[in-house]
Amino acid sequence: MPDEIFRQVLNSRLSESGGADPKFVVTQLKQMMTGAAALLPKVAFRIPGVDKHLTRVYAALQAALKEAETFQSNQAAANPINFQAANVGPPASAAPPPV
Repeated sequence: MPDEIFRQVLNSRLSESGGADPKFVVTQLKQMMTGAAALLPKVAFRIPGVDKHLTRVYAALQAALKEAETFQSNQAAANPINFQAANVGPPASAAPPPV
């Protein structure tokens, strides 16, 4: 049952984001890490063994976050310059052409 709920939430979020948008992935990984970190002290001494697995999940999320952030920064560096935003025309400091 929890797996099905997780799949439903993940699928709805991915459809909202249009797929693997790096910014969306980073945000989601950070939220998942926050949830795992909040759950850890609650189960640490009450449910044996869960804390060990939850710690592994947190470590895996950290590694995934690092990869996603690296990809995001590499993608930003590799994106071409948006020339549509450039101001076409003579530079502001140029003198007007002679009449």
